[in-house]
Amino acid sequence: MKSRLFWSKGTLQQSDGPGASLKIRELLRRPSTEREVWLVVGRGLAAEQFEVERKKGKPTAVAMQMLYQLQSCWNSVGALNAQLQIFCPNVISEAPADLGT
Repeated sequence: MKSRLFWSKGTLQQSDGPGASLKIRELLRRPSTEREVWLVVGRGLAAEQFEVERKKGKPTAVAMQMLYQLQSCWNSVGALNAQLQIFCPNVISEAPADLGT
């Protein structure tokens, strides 16, 4: 299996595990460091179907619970001065059966 780590010239060397840990901690202490939190949902949520449910006058209970969970997550991430990225399928046909009407 290929490594998912990519190294460019001028950065830490691949064999420098303790050095990488120190560098990450140093970056996290800087207020100017940009931070992102990734929420990878996979097939558990389809963006288009979720939008359809969200815009309804009375969304399903599952959609409402998801809205509250996402809002809570977004608020927590915002408190850390970070950006929230949500990765999920965009295809309605891949939505879970219990999210529909």
